[in-house]
Amino acid sequence: MRFKAFIFELEGVLVNTSLLLTRPEAAHVDLHQADLSLEYLNEGVEELLLQLKRQRLKIAVVGAAKHSSLILNRLGLSSYIDQVLSFDEHRTSEPGGNTFIDAAAQLQINVRRCVGVVGSATSLANVKAANMYVIGIGEPNIMGAADITYAHLRDVILNDL
Repeated sequence: MRFKAFIFELEGVLVNTSLLLTRPEAAHVDLHQADLSLEYLNEGVEELLLQLKRQRLKIAVVGAAKHSSLILNRLGLSSYIDQVLSFDEHRTSEPGGNTFIDAAAQLQINVRRCVGVVGSATSLANVKAANMYVIGIGEPNIMGAADITYAHLRDVILNDL
């Protein structure tokens, strides 16, 4: 495979954070104590991460969640992940900085050897601006600028890249 790293958007791609945030008890959730079950993972997450690890590819996650690392840990995904960057906790020194570029730098992989896996238009724009290959997860009309689009993460086929 020509790529050396995958950088995933946490919210909407790996984790169904809207499920967590829409629960009545969400306002009072202590993530250190919460029972975050596999229902919060989008279908196909563990299988894809395992495939990437078997191919010895680096994996980073970027997310808006203040406690992205904690969420990944509570869901049992930490062993797959090499780097985690939270938009809240990670402040780039560059004006207009790009967390996806920063993730590639922390992985020590050239951005052209990275794949950004995103589910939002904003992240899609950031990954394209970083000159990374983009996998869009979601509606083709929103992810149209992606290099390849899948409706769901479970549909991703590594041999397509």
